[in-house]
Amino acid sequence: MTTKKAIHLASLFALTLGMLVTLGAVNPGQALAGRPNHGHTTVHHGPRPGREVVSLPARHQTIRVRGTRYYYHGGVFYRPRHPGGFVTVAAPLGAVVSLPVGAVRVVIGGFSYYTLGGVYYQRVPAGYAVVPAPAVTEVVEASAIDSEVTVTAGRLNVRSGPGKQHPVISQVFQGETLLVKEQTLEWLYVRLPSGQHGWVMADYTAPQFPPAEG
Repeated sequence: MTTKKAIHLASLFALTLGMLVTLGAVNPGQALAGRPNHGHTTVHHGPRPGREVVSLPARHQTIRVRGTRYYYHGGVFYRPRHPGGFVTVAAPLGAVVSLPVGAVRVVIGGFSYYTLGGVYYQRVPAGYAVVPAPAVTEVVEASAIDSEVTVTAGRLNVRSGPGKQHPVISQVFQGETLLVKEQTLEWLYVRLPSGQHGWVMADYTAPQFPPAEG
């Protein structure tokens, strides 16, 4: 086999594996081990459980699951750490949160799920609930979901990069809807109603929920 052909096959394998991981059909640990994961081990799209942080991201959600308090932001769950600070933890089943940026809608076994990094969500009236990975993993349909946010500030700067050191390239106004393409802890990379792209501070936006299905 020539080197060029070997590189092509390796690239094709990596692309296929990446798509399966994104859809949640397999997780990275399962794919590398080459054997079924009957325990449905959670694979995280944010910092892995056990990462310690000094403070929580701005605009995090505070939620309670079976009497336990968690903090949530961008697909990552936190718990207080003693004597101080916070630590990332596995996504608790039943937690109702906003849909993380980059989630994919999939139809499995006749039911709609939203998934990212091995964590599955289903739409509920208050948002999206973390649910167990479905026993049937054959994906019938899949479509990318781009989250939408509404501008809450009277006027919000749009910058060329994720930070105040980057120049202002446009402005948006209260009530306008932005399509989120990427997200950091404090900044969102969005598409404006005009079609232009740029970065805005997440603190001055609020998530929008799509209409319920069925």
